[in-house]
Formats: sequence, structure tokens, C-alpha cells
Amino acid sequence: MKLLFIDDEEETRKGIEKNINWEKLSIHSLVSFSNPFEALHYLETEDVDIVLSDIRIPQMDGITLCREILQKNPSVSIIFISGYSDKEYLMNAIQMSAVDYIEKPVSIPKLESAIEKAVSRQLHTRSLEQQEKTASEIIQKNRQLLLDQLMQKLIHSPLQLTEKEQALFPLNHKDYYRVYICASRPDTMRFPALIQAISDSLAQSGLSSSFFSA
Repeated sequence: MKLLFIDDEEETRKGIEKNINWEKLSIHSLVSFSNPFEALHYLETEDVDIVLSDIRIPQMDGITLCREILQKNPSVSIIFISGYSDKEYLMNAIQMSAVDYIEKPVSIPKLESAIEKAVSRQLHTRSLEQQEKTASEIIQKNRQLLLDQLMQKLIHSPLQLTEKEQALFPLNHKDYYRVYICASRPDTMRFPALIQAISDSLAQSGLSSSFFSA
């Protein structure tokens, strides 16, 4: 994972960089800046997973900086460090769903624990995204089968689809179901009994129907 570190105090920044075993924490890339605007410029072309930022930074405070970062990448995990016990800053950190808020002088074990939580959060997010992607791929591969099954359900109960089933159709309009059945299954026109069953089902639901072959 990639971590972006912003702190204008060089001694603090160098000390943290030197005393943490980044590889052990699954941080394979560490980028640090003393200037928040340089950090924002860097993020215009690069992505990061975790941001470790001091609260008090000249030119732009850490809260404002991280808000801008989150606007560009809402999935970034934030960790704040500060030398000031300020409840207002703490509340802002909580509202931004920061992983942790650590006071200076920084305790290395506490900071390592916060980074571990941030890494865990990122891994969890990635896992959910992968599950969603896999589910979407499965649906696409089996889309025609699912649509055939839904079509049978539409014939008997055209207005009884679940929300997930309705999402399979590109439009969500009750009259569209009738047109979709005819357009999707042109061979339907060869079976008068099936046409009548569809017409009766639609009529029972208060929908008018007309059939044509393309």
C-alpha cells in the first residue's frame, strides 16, 4: 500500500520515517511532504491508500487538506497527528471518519497501531469492491438466462418483480414490460396461446396490450 505523509516539522517527519517498520505494516511506498500544496499537486497524478497528516501546517491546516484529498479519493484512510489537545480538531477528525487522532510527541507503537487499522480498512474496502465486481461479472455472464427466467415471471405476474430483478431491465416502466417481451422473443408470435396468456395477465394488472412481429 501507499502512504502519503505531510508534516512541516522536518525533525518529526524524519523521526517517524526512520523509526517505523513500514514493510512490516504492508506499506510498500512512502511519500512525504512538508508543504500541503506540493502534496495536493502530487495527488493530481498519483493515488494513495493512506494519508498521515499533521493538523497544524502553515498555509493550509491538515483538516482542510484532507477534505480536499477525500473529495478526489473518498476511499482514502486518514490518520491525524497534532501537538495540540484541541477538541474542535478532534471533532473534525471524527466527522471525517479518520482512522485515528494521535497527539505529539508521537508514540511509535500507537502510530503503528493506527496504520495497521488503516491498512485493515483498505483491505476490507478492496475485498468488498472485488466481491461486487465478481458478482457483476457473474450477472453479466448469466444475463440472458436470468432475463429468460424473469420473462416467464412477467407473463404470470408482471408487477411482482423484486427490486434486484427490476434492476436487470434498462428501463423501469410498467408499459415497457409488454414491449420487452415481444421484442426479446420474436418466436412468441408463433404461439397464439402464449400471446393470449400474456395479454390476459397484463389485462388483469390494468395494462393494455398490443402485439406485433418485427
